[in-house]
Amino acid sequence: MAKELFVDSFKEELSSLEETADQIIPVSPSVSSGSRESKVISKDISEDEAPDLSEVNGETLERRSKQSNGYRRIYAEEDPYSPSWAGHNKHFFILSSAGKPIYSRFGDESKLSSYMGVIQAIVSFFVDTGDSIKSISAGEHRFVFLLKGPLYFLAVAKTGEPESHIRAQLTYLYNQVLSIITSTQLTRIFEQRVNFDLRRLLSGTEVFLDSLCREMTYDPSIMLGAIHALKMKKPLRAKLNNSLQLIKSKHVLFAMLIACGKLVTLLRPRKQSLHPSDLHLVTNMVSGSTTFCSGESWTPICLPKFNSKGFLHAYVYFIAKETCLVLISPDKDMFFECSASKDIVVEHLDQSGALQEMAQTVDSEEYTLGRCTLIYTAYI
Repeated sequence: MAKELFVDSFKEELSSLEETADQIIPVSPSVSSGSRESKVISKDISEDEAPDLSEVNGETLERRSKQSNGYRRIYAEEDPYSPSWAGHNKHFFILSSAGKPIYSRFGDESKLSSYMGVIQAIVSFFVDTGDSIKSISAGEHRFVFLLKGPLYFLAVAKTGEPESHIRAQLTYLYNQVLSIITSTQLTRIFEQRVNFDLRRLLSGTEVFLDSLCREMTYDPSIMLGAIHALKMKKPLRAKLNNSLQLIKSKHVLFAMLIACGKLVTLLRPRKQSLHPSDLHLVTNMVSGSTTFCSGESWTPICLPKFNSKGFLHAYVYFIAKETCLVLISPDKDMFFECSASKDIVVEHLDQSGALQEMAQTVDSEEYTLGRCTLIYTAYI
């Protein structure tokens, strides 16, 4: 009897989340490219009506830098020639095709120039012969390469993971870079200067790369192409969903609630969808930095699966402890309109009591492995 009650409860929560994801908001979405040469525009509107999304500029770089203000990388000072540095189970490296270091999960990438030069030489050897290197096995270590235009990604792991899983993690790192600099801008930069130092443009965003590396290690939903939804009862999720449906702005493309890095509810246009990998980038952005907790935030973000060539803009506001509202708009001038929509949502959540219930849910126990096994057994 207990098994049946638990399975019925799980089915109810799952169906409530599915219903929520299928809800629509009255939007005629449009996305303009960060590039002046090309545009990606929804069929629902004409090209003349599409808003122009700005490219990365000094103001954007300053805003990105503030997002990591006070952030101290735990392993940044680690000596790359020390046993502790070599002892990590998994390393991630990003470098340019010219061998310029861009990012290292452990240690200071500026001290890894010799390592990066060796990586670039290995890749170039295969490129010069018309081939492309995929992976190398050496003892207990597996070296997995991902070549994306002017950027090279390398993972060195002794975790026993299959090559496909490690390559998927490298793809997530590539998407994280694209969320900061669009593919169009990336291509243009290295076409003009092949030895360009990309660290200046990525300065201040190491917090998000580090956070993503941690999540890829401990969150199985990333490798499963799934989204980790917060466990809650169907009536409460319905209340939260009804509050988001009060947003009537035609400039809001996606609206979502995220708690403790987990999706609570998502509203989207009828003809648009948000890929799980893009959702992971959004949740990583809001949970990877404490800066967003201090007030209302407005930041550009590229969602590669949605459109890798242009920026959207995200309004982030924590309505309660560890619970934030995210509104994504294609228009860079919609901060105050999104702020007004936030006021409406928060007022309705307070009046309905959903905010208090939400606080209790956040502190409740998540599904355990034993309970998930119980569900699987009951279904069989």
